[in-house]
Amino acid sequence: MNVKRIIESVIEYFVLTYMYDIKDNHFVFVYFSLDVGVLKKMQIKIKNFEIITVRLVNSSKGGNFMSAVFAKIIGYSYSIISTKKFIGCEYAASIHLFRFLATKFKKRYIMKKVVLLLVIFSLVAIPSQAFAQKKIPILIYHSIDEFKGQGSKDLYVSPGNFEKQMAYLKDNGFTLLTFERWGEIHQVKKPIFITFDDGYKNNVNAFAIFQKLKGANFHPTATIFVISDFVGRSNRLSRSDLKKMVDSGMFSVQSHTATHPDLTKVKDIDYELKESKEKIEQMTGKPVIALAYPYGIYNQKVIEATKKYYQFGLTTIPEPYVKTEKPNENYLLPRIYVKNSTTLDEFVENLQ
Repeated sequence: MNVKRIIESVIEYFVLTYMYDIKDNHFVFVYFSLDVGVLKKMQIKIKNFEIITVRLVNSSKGGNFMSAVFAKIIGYSYSIISTKKFIGCEYAASIHLFRFLATKFKKRYIMKKVVLLLVIFSLVAIPSQAFAQKKIPILIYHSIDEFKGQGSKDLYVSPGNFEKQMAYLKDNGFTLLTFERWGEIHQVKKPIFITFDDGYKNNVNAFAIFQKLKGANFHPTATIFVISDFVGRSNRLSRSDLKKMVDSGMFSVQSHTATHPDLTKVKDIDYELKESKEKIEQMTGKPVIALAYPYGIYNQKVIEATKKYYQFGLTTIPEPYVKTEKPNENYLLPRIYVKNSTTLDEFVENLQ
C-alpha cells in the first residue's frame, strides 16, 4: 500500500471531519490532495441522501476549474450549487471516485458514515487514468492566405503557419477526423477536427499543404463549411473545386447555411438549413450531416430546427469537446479559433 496515499487519507479524514456543513440538505464537500497540494470545496444540494456515486474531476495542467460528475443517483434529484478552488496552482489530471451511503439522520451521524467510507475507499481508489475524460479539439479556420489588408486580419492564417501547425499534428501522432467518422473519436489516441468556415477560394492552399504532408502514417482530412448560395463567387470555392477536394478523400463539405444569416432572427430557417443541405449534396454527391451556425449564434429554436436535417451543430464556444451526456450535446459542439496571431506555442496549448 502506498504510504503517501495513507497519509493523504488521514488528512482527508480530519479535513472532512472538521470542514463540512449539512443544512437544509446542502452538503459542503471539502477535499484535500497531497498530489497537488490543494483544497477543493464543492457544495451540493441533494434531496434525501441515498446511494450516490461521485466522481471528483481535477482537470488538466494549468486548469482553473473543477467539475463533478454524478455517476449514479437512484431515485433522487440533485444540483451542484457551487465549486471553489482554495489553494494551489495546477490541478492534477486525476479522478477520485467516492461512494457513500447516507440517510435522513442527524448530520453528525451522516458525516461519520461519509468520512469513514471515503477514507476506506480512498485506500483502494481506482487509478485515475481509468476515468480520464478525453478532450477533443475542434479547430476553426477561415482563410489560408497572406493578409493583404482587406477584411479581418485574425481570420487569415498564412500558408506557412498552417503548414507548421499541420506538421506538428503529423509529428505528434494526431488523427485528423471529419464528422462522418465521429464514431472513431474514442478509438484513436489523439483525435482532432480541422474545420474551415465560409468556403473561401484560398482554402485550396490548405488542400496543397495536405497533399504535401500526406504520408503512410498521416492522412490529413478536414471539413469545409460552405455557404451554399455563395459557391462559385470570385472569392469562394467553385463547384469543381469542391468536387475535386471531396474526391481526394481529404475534405468533407458541410453546411454553413444558404446565405449566412443570424439563424435566431431569420424568417425562413427551413430554407437556410434544408435547401443548403440539398444543394451541397447535389454538388458533392456526399451526405451533409453537420451545420456550423453562422456567427456561432444559436438558441433552442435553432437547435430544434437543426436536428430535423443534421446530426451535428457547431458553435464557436472556445474549448475542446468533452463528452458530457447533456441533452443536444452534438448540436453544441465547441470550436477553438486559430487566428493570424496564433503562435505555434499557442496552437500547441490549444490541443491540450
